Amino acid sequence: MDRSTTNPMGYLAENWSDANDDTPALIVNPKASPVDLLAWISGELRSMEAAGNALAEMTPGDAAISLADFTAIFMHRIAPVARVLDVALCELIAQRRQREGLSHGL
Repeated sequence: MDRSTTNPMGYLAENWSDANDDTPALIVNPKASPVDLLAWISGELRSMEAAGNALAEMTPGDAAISLADFTAIFMHRIAPVARVLDVALCELIAQRRQREGLSHGL
């Protein structure tokens, strides 16, 4: 995966009829290192964990959450996290291969 061709926006942008992958509103920062990307992923996962914990603590007397709210909180955020994770992993693998190639060539 190449960060210049990876659209991290997911369904929240794809549901607009004029949105397309050629001109995404958000891109993966070209200056961000794989560790920076993993830090963003960690923050997103912690946010979803906190939302899940809040939902788990709801009691029958609490206001119910709609399916649309659930998908907005969780499902629509999973695709962007997975895409950015793929970019970070591919870059880390490429870096490791380059290091191993350099060390074997000495």
